[in-house]
Formats: sequence, C-alpha cells, structure tokens
Amino acid sequence: MSTTVLLSMMAASLAVPSSGPTFTQAAMAARGSGVAVVELFVSPEREVLDCKIVNSELFKKDNERICDSLRGKRAAKAAVGPDGKPSYGALIYVVAGSDAAQANSLKPNLQPDVELDVASLPEGARSKTISLNVMLDESGKIARCEAANGSAGGFAKAACGSIDQKLLRVRKGKDGNAVAYVKTITVDFVSRQAAL
Repeated sequence: MSTTVLLSMMAASLAVPSSGPTFTQAAMAARGSGVAVVELFVSPEREVLDCKIVNSELFKKDNERICDSLRGKRAAKAAVGPDGKPSYGALIYVVAGSDAAQANSLKPNLQPDVELDVASLPEGARSKTISLNVMLDESGKIARCEAANGSAGGFAKAACGSIDQKLLRVRKGKDGNAVAYVKTITVDFVSRQAAL
C-alpha cells in the first residue's frame, strides 16, 4: 500500500447520514400541530431501517405515522466510516406538523447527551456545546471519536474520554446481526464557577 493511500485513509473523517428530500413527507404524516424529533438508523445503502421518537409534542398516533412514513426512505447521503466508505449511521431529524417554524425552536432545546462540569471555560463563558461524531463497533463500544466539525480541539479530546457507555447501544443491520455505526453525540461543558 502506498504512503499516499494510507494517509488518505487515516485522514478520513466520520460523518453521519444526511436527510433526503423524501423525508419531507413525514411532516404530512403528522396531522396535529407540533414538532417531533426522531433518531433514524440508516444503512450504507442510505435506506432508513429504524425510527425512534426522541422528543415529541405530537399525539402518539402522529408519532407512529411519522416513523412509518420514514422507514424505507432513502437518505441523501450515507454515514461515512473511518475508512472513508459508506457505513451504517444514526441521525437526528426534526419533523414539524402544521407549523414548520416550530422545528427551529425545538432542536436547540434538546438536552445534550453528555454534560461535563469543568472548573472554568475560556473567556469566562458559562457553557460550551460541541458535537462529536463517534464510530461504535458491533458491541456498542466507541471505536473512534472526533469533533463533528473538526474545530473543537481539546474539548473534543476531553469529551471523547468522558462518554458514558450507557448512552451507547448495539444496533442491528438488515440481516439482524450487530453492526458498527456512526452517530453524533452532543456534549455540554458547563462551568459552575462562571455562574457564581
């Protein structure tokens, strides 16, 4: 293997799947007014295999219709593993029922996956939120962890070392066997000192 190929393989960044144009039909499945946040599990072939409601203001029937309408749809892009090839992946998708403007108001109000208390933050900030892309192996353990946007530096390193394994789960592919996959985890660094 040439050095050039090896370096390009090492430099590959993880990426979660991205939503596709067919996802907009999910909003039509929600007959009520409100917003639902779903986690979609997507195959390397871009097919939505699973849908889980993370947070919802809608009725249970609307939630079921949303997930039913999303399963089997195709994402615009598959997740990307550390080798630069398509991978299984999970993504968060916001569905607005009657009022699409509400979608923007709910997503920022989602709780972070992890909250870390720190002594202080740069420039006296009270908190800093970063996103990590993590590759989970077939047993649900972290195989790779990096900043989602590549710019969180030391924060990403500290956060990657602090992720609780209880947050992570084993996922299964189409054949029913456990698979490695990429997902995003949000981490909120909170300085209690800055609040004083």
